[in-house]
Amino acid sequence: MLDCMRMADRAWMNVTQKTIKNRFEKAGFSNVESESDEEQELHTETWQCEEWEKVSKILNLSETTTFEKFTEFDSEVQVCGLWTDDEIVSQTISSPSSDEEEVDVPAESNVSAAQVKDAVHILRRFMECSENVGKEDFAAIFRIFGKFGRKAI
Repeated sequence: MLDCMRMADRAWMNVTQKTIKNRFEKAGFSNVESESDEEQELHTETWQCEEWEKVSKILNLSETTTFEKFTEFDSEVQVCGLWTDDEIVSQTISSPSSDEEEVDVPAESNVSAAQVKDAVHILRRFMECSENVGKEDFAAIFRIFGKFGRKAI
């Protein structure tokens, strides 16, 4: 689970301002003021109609199914709610105890100072061979190295 979180964090950190700007422009959120609001609205409506026609053909939807009907078909479905005390008690009683559910996962051993030193050196070598690594990145490695002190590492 932790690896998944790290992977998601790494992916998010790789998103640049340029990528976000390009995505917003592609979605129609642009700072370009060359078109009037009416022209932009007309262009957006036309684009949405064309896209909806493509989607409805692919999904073999009837022509009476509008985009609004399609996206709001489950608007009245309850997706959350509060449990009553009786529901909580019955759920707790019917569920096996948490001790029975747990799977024995071997605990990770503590990381030694030597392993930290090796990891920092590997990371530094990787950064030295990578593009788009700034001096602030190397400063972060230096801070990590300094955090443990030269005696520990």
